[in-house]
Amino acid sequence: MTIGHLLQEFQGPRAQVSDLSGAPNSAAYEDGFKAGWEDAMAANAQDKTALSATLASNLRDLAFTFFEARSATLENLDEMVDVMVAKALPEIARATLGLRLAQLLRGLSHQGEDAEIELCANAGDVAAIQAIMTDVPGVALGVVADPKLPEGCVQWRIQDQEHQLDIESLISEINTAVRGFLHEMKKEKRHA
Repeated sequence: MTIGHLLQEFQGPRAQVSDLSGAPNSAAYEDGFKAGWEDAMAANAQDKTALSATLASNLRDLAFTFFEARSATLENLDEMVDVMVAKALPEIARATLGLRLAQLLRGLSHQGEDAEIELCANAGDVAAIQAIMTDVPGVALGVVADPKLPEGCVQWRIQDQEHQLDIESLISEINTAVRGFLHEMKKEKRHA
């Protein structure tokens, strides 16, 4: 037994296939292609606009976050500098007064000046200076306490020239420089 009776028959009147080269069908094809192209271009333009808007929004958020972080950092830096300049820097500067002076005097001894050097310092600084001055070879030193000099200030005479090392002035200059820097940064922040 065959299965031919189960299959559908396709014999019968045939449908006419229209001529594809005809003008009315060609125009419809062109119109469809043109409409599809325009839709694709419009969708592409919308995608670009959406992407540009998203990018601009993200950049604004990043810029705001950067300036917010910078502002917070400057405020914290300002507080830290206050503490550093008011407490830590003067203590460090006074503790290293003798070392700075020894370094300056070593430089003089390397220049070949073998004249006697007379140091004048506040009575509170004399002991620290005398302890360090034993480390400066080739320099004849005399240390004199001068109550008129403030703490952290040392004067010395070499022949006819007078020199001065003033730690308080140095601290003041550092404070002014740091304050100026922070002021400029805050001014930039306001204008940004």
